This record gives sequence, C-alpha cells and structure tokens, in this order.
Amino acid sequence: MPEGSVKILLIEDNLAEARLLQEFLKEAQFRHFSLVHVKRL
Repeated sequence: MPEGSVKILLIEDNLAEARLLQEFLKEAQFRHFSLVHVKRL
C-alpha cells in the first residue's frame, strides 16, 4: 500500500449506502485507500 494511503473498515448493513460512501471516497483528495466492507461486527 502506498505511503499516505488510508485503510477504512466500513460497518454498514445497507449495500447501497456502502457503495455511495465508496464513490464519495473516490472523489476525495486522497486517491489511495483500501476499503473493507462488512455488514456487522
């Protein structure tokens, strides 16, 4: 993973909301991120 990248654990049971957040993150100023989505802990 490149320096300055962000690791994100998203806990969201609504798949549409998770996808929406991922699209927002793609448009954010930091381009390098790793997102892991789970429905629950």
